[in-house]
Amino acid sequence: MNSPSLLFVHALPVLDLLQHQLCGKDMAVLVADAQGQPLHVRGDAALAQRAAGPDGALRAALAGPDPVCLPAPCAGACAPPCQHEASGGAAAPIVDGQGRLCGVLAILGDCASDQPCMLALARMSANMIERQLFLASAPQGLTLHFHARGACIGTLQDGLASCSADGRAVMVNAAGLAQLGLPRAALASHTFASLFGATLAELAERCRMAAPGPATLCLRDGGVAHCRVQFWDSCDTMDRPCAGGVVSGADDDAAGAGPARRVRAGLGRLPDLPPPLAETALGRLDTGDARMAQVIAKLRKVAGTDIAVLITGETGSGKEWLAQAIHRDSPRARQPFVAINCASIPESLIESELFGYEEGAFTGARRKGSPGKIALANGGTLFLDEIGDMPLPLQARLLRVLQERQVTPLGSARSIPVDIALVCATHRNLREQIEARAFREDLYYRLNGLVVKLPALRERTDLPALLARVLCEEGSGCTVAPDVARLMERHRWPGNLRQLRSVLRTAAVMAGPGQEIGLDHLADDFMDDLAPAVAGTEAASYDGAPALALDQMELQMIQRTLAAHGGNTSAAARALGISRNTIYRKLGMDRLAAA
Repeated sequence: MNSPSLLFVHALPVLDLLQHQLCGKDMAVLVADAQGQPLHVRGDAALAQRAAGPDGALRAALAGPDPVCLPAPCAGACAPPCQHEASGGAAAPIVDGQGRLCGVLAILGDCASDQPCMLALARMSANMIERQLFLASAPQGLTLHFHARGACIGTLQDGLASCSADGRAVMVNAAGLAQLGLPRAALASHTFASLFGATLAELAERCRMAAPGPATLCLRDGGVAHCRVQFWDSCDTMDRPCAGGVVSGADDDAAGAGPARRVRAGLGRLPDLPPPLAETALGRLDTGDARMAQVIAKLRKVAGTDIAVLITGETGSGKEWLAQAIHRDSPRARQPFVAINCASIPESLIESELFGYEEGAFTGARRKGSPGKIALANGGTLFLDEIGDMPLPLQARLLRVLQERQVTPLGSARSIPVDIALVCATHRNLREQIEARAFREDLYYRLNGLVVKLPALRERTDLPALLARVLCEEGSGCTVAPDVARLMERHRWPGNLRQLRSVLRTAAVMAGPGQEIGLDHLADDFMDDLAPAVAGTEAASYDGAPALALDQMELQMIQRTLAAHGGNTSAAARALGISRNTIYRKLGMDRLAAA
């Protein structure tokens, strides 16, 4: 349905309610379309007709984005006489889910009425219609209700955000845009994850962990919002609600999967893990690797103790995933999880980002200042990623905050008490940093209550389970062909889990929803990285063979050419006059991987 049709349907209940509330014989309430043509009128029709005519006062409400007072003529004699142009009318524009003007709601008549109250009533009534228009035109996927105050969720004040099943097409109402601090035009460059800092699967899990209360999200500007979620099925109707605001269908119970384990409308499935592991967020990270199991066992012992945790490991090895799991399994799970990357923020800004600042503390400071990440994490968990890159002067301030449990914003003389659990991560060797006088030894011993080291992806033995997990979280429904999975086990993965996610995301798009990912779907540069290892395996497997068949001779020719060109598949293909795909096929990757 288009916007005028939706407006016609959803305005009627609101007008009936207004008529019941006002009950005045010299009153009229109406909704008109974007051209000023009345769609519904309740009350004095003659009064409404005069206001909606070509020269009527209703035109003023269609000229701007804000509610306006209207000079609505009185229907009868006034005692004492009054000036018609200053009496009895209020109107508010109505916008659709895309922010386009689609109509106007007006309350007319009764010149003795309190016009400011009528203005507020018109705005509230228009807002009710706008919310229904938003929900009726939202993408089939999920709708998020969010607000900085949990008590405001479900009221006319909360923000609404809807997105498609893949999380890419996002629609946000005016209240939501105000909370996000974004103009509507900026939505085109955002996905759900970039706005709310969580994938759809992660959001479902947060709602499950927060049940029966609202879940918590960190917004793009660092603010914290409480939220409830509605998942929509493919028929664009809501399933029955369940605890925590996540909704599920009757077939979920039949399938034995809870609302956070089965996300509707093509959002994919969260990983199917054995019940003992699926009970906790840390447990869901245990997918069969012995070193990861040891890390998780240590973290479970300190869960809820507020002992500081220091996570070490190579870049991209999943340190933030682990930090989020620690938070979700702690008594602070319903409170904020605030993350800050100490390496990604300029040194001149990291102090104000962490500790906050007062208005006028420095040139360019926001009006009313900023609370800072540490204060935002009060009651919850503060995650400091790449703590080894924090400048030395700030290390001293952080140590003071951790010792005194108070933070002092820049330009302020007052200290704010904070109660936080601290999780830090780094890819650097902090002991070497201490010897080089680049990291404070006293801060190091404050941070390393428990130190755990994440294994690099090339060292892990659970790659097949990780492939399935990442594809589930991406919601593509794709699987990995067995020969491709075996080849991936040979790769060194210098970018670790971050690289794995990127490779699979691209391959899933190339393969298409629900398809099997094959060699042809992998990026060229990734295949080039694989070719030397495969060629080396081929050479080893045929070394010393007494007799060569024709296909073996072809293989050796390809291997020699690859070696001559430093493993560059493209250059070897040009030298041989064949395509790269032919090289991959002739190398017999599937047979070699199975060998």
